[in-house]
Amino acid sequence: HYEVPACDMYAYWQKYGLTLRGQPIRVLQLGYTYPKNRQLDEDVFTRCYTRILLIDNINDRVIQRLPAYLNKQVKMGFVIEIGQVDDGVTMIEFTSVGEAAKAMRAMQTEEMFQGAVFDFDEDYCQEGSYAY
Repeated sequence: HYEVPACDMYAYWQKYGLTLRGQPIRVLQLGYTYPKNRQLDEDVFTRCYTRILLIDNINDRVIQRLPAYLNKQVKMGFVIEIGQVDDGVTMIEFTSVGEAAKAMRAMQTEEMFQGAVFDFDEDYCQEGSYAY
């Protein structure tokens, strides 16, 4: 409920690790989404955006250029992972919905992403969902 104890707990888990039922748990400090604005409300509740951006219909050359394209967000710690989902679609996991939406909107204006199909995957960190 409070920022300072949450940050202290995060620092402790990063240093000593966290396990659940004997399995190591990845501990993330997600980006801030508050104060929420109307755009974020619409993105989450109307457009169903999540932190996990999916990009289909792009070639391998564009996929290889993603880390460089997202360089600023990577350096700022907003990108958790770039990979693929089970069906081979490119996936970028961000620390916040706001960062995912910002990246998608920027990509939609770039020529190298012309013809790309953007979508959002279900967020395993979302309330009521579980990752095993």
